[in-house]
Amino acid sequence: MIRLALLVGLAACWTRTSAPPPPPPLRPAPLDRFHDLAVDALACRAAPRPRVERAAALADLEVVERVLRRGYVGFGAERAWRAAFDQLRARVEHHADPIAADDLATLIADTLAGVAEDPSLTIAASRTSTPHAADAHAEAYTVDLELERRGRDFAVTAAADASLVGTLATCDGATMAPVLAAASHPILRPIAIVPVQPDTLSCTFNGARQALPTRRLALPAPEPVRSARVAFELAYHSGIPVLRVRSFDGPAMKSLLVAAKMASHGTAFVLDLRGNTGGDREVARQVIREAMPAPLTQPTLDELTSEVTLQGELAAATCALADADPEAHEELEVARSKIRARLDTAAALATPPHAITHLAVAPFPIEVHPGTAIPILIVDRACGGACEDAVFFARQHPRAVVIGEPTAGTLAFDLPRSYRLSASGLWISVPTRRKVADTIGHTYIPDLFLDEQDLDTALAPIITCAQQRTCIGALRP
Repeated sequence: MIRLALLVGLAACWTRTSAPPPPPPLRPAPLDRFHDLAVDALACRAAPRPRVERAAALADLEVVERVLRRGYVGFGAERAWRAAFDQLRARVEHHADPIAADDLATLIADTLAGVAEDPSLTIAASRTSTPHAADAHAEAYTVDLELERRGRDFAVTAAADASLVGTLATCDGATMAPVLAAASHPILRPIAIVPVQPDTLSCTFNGARQALPTRRLALPAPEPVRSARVAFELAYHSGIPVLRVRSFDGPAMKSLLVAAKMASHGTAFVLDLRGNTGGDREVARQVIREAMPAPLTQPTLDELTSEVTLQGELAAATCALADADPEAHEELEVARSKIRARLDTAAALATPPHAITHLAVAPFPIEVHPGTAIPILIVDRACGGACEDAVFFARQHPRAVVIGEPTAGTLAFDLPRSYRLSASGLWISVPTRRKVADTIGHTYIPDLFLDEQDLDTALAPIITCAQQRTCIGALRP
């Protein structure tokens, strides 16, 4: 009996010790915060998924929150942002499942607009598609009147409605601004600059109120370029150099400065910035300085650096390499290697970096520049970031003229980095630099609006007006 009990005990012990251990609890793999936002050349060109499952969309929102917390220089009060993130998740959770990618982009932009109010913070279906901005861009709307100043009031000299004759005093929410339309010289028209088009403007004619229908100013579209990869083109219209700059970034910037130097030695030169969304603000400054007789001043900046912004910088270099012509590959690959080395250095730190650097402005050396050309800038609603910096610098020239329509309104922020949301394929663009003291507002209003004028027709009267010191100034109220 003792032997049997011993055998039974040994058997039980053997059974307990030979059973496999229970599997460890499942844990998510640790997030590699220095490489989780990386993209390759295929991702740079990939289209978004047409529809996204709700769970995948919510996963993308986690990336959005991280990118904004760690990569957005405008990230502010925690309570307001936390409420925005919670609201965004709730809107996605209550949306139909699956959700269209464009609907997701709209939800993100509209929700963030309540806390950011920053048109440079955008989300788009692809790197080249029209983005949804976290703010509404102000457009220019007018009524079909031509005015002439008469003391404090304005006489109607032409109108689409022949019954509109006499004296106009005011139009609510509008100013009387110079417009270059079908006439060969600037005329005055009521201009309202608002995010949403008003159906009518309420104007006072001969002491009585009257509602006039509005329309948006029709800025002429830029001429097509030879290739989407061309950063700039220099052409001549009636002997006047016209430098069209698509971007202030890329491998051809040295050539751009040479072209700007060539264009600026004459009576005037035109810098066509339609469709230019920004780039390197230092390049923008140098391009404008070619025509400036005195040193330029610039605002002081704060710049954010973190493991997120470094990955955004690396993604930009990767996509630039994917888009570039073969002759530019070597230079871009060197630049990408340097960014990757900075990212590797940051990864070796115990804590991911997150620092805002105050970029003090070094005084520029005083020198008299031989160029005397009057800079004439053509801008549109796409002009943002470094493009708006070009306007800022150009307006330090006493004779500079800015024409077109209101700019994008990204003056307070600059140097955007783009990140791909892997579940949906959407791209979010987040600025990493801001102006410390922005006293020039959030958009640039042109000196002269363009309306239904092609560039060839408009150039001659524009240049004539620019060369007359009192031309545009005499039109302003």
